[in-house]
Amino acid sequence: MHPSGATPEGIQVCRLLDEHRDSCVALLSEERYWEFPGAGTAAEEYNRTVSGGYGEFLPNLSCVALHGERVVAFVLVARNTPWVPEDDTQAFITDIVVSPIHRQSGVATALVREVLASAVLEGFKSVSLFSDDVNPAAERLYDGFGFDSSPS
Repeated sequence: MHPSGATPEGIQVCRLLDEHRDSCVALLSEERYWEFPGAGTAAEEYNRTVSGGYGEFLPNLSCVALHGERVVAFVLVARNTPWVPEDDTQAFITDIVVSPIHRQSGVATALVREVLASAVLEGFKSVSLFSDDVNPAAERLYDGFGFDSSPS
């Protein structure tokens, strides 16, 4: 994490736009965590999320981290997901993806901070996510923001 909690130098956090799609899919395809029984390609999973396949996609809460013009990380957010159904007051982070060379730099912290601030402004009472405990750095990030790590 960036020592001051500030956005890392050279990184800009902004809303996710349609023009970021290909870069986000490329980052997602580098990852393997999303490969589960029944999952499609990285492009199919990304498109499924932003088209409402995992609940109502929330573009006002979803964002990217840019280094220059290049997407180096993104977070996707929805509500009324299969994991938290029928709760309009709770936003759910469906994906946090950071390029390998930008991990442990504070980029994910900046993205989560932006999601939480935007969620408050949009009137959400809480934000949640699911983690499968295979990434200790991610667990430290979530714990640092006070996400409950107890099984539900």
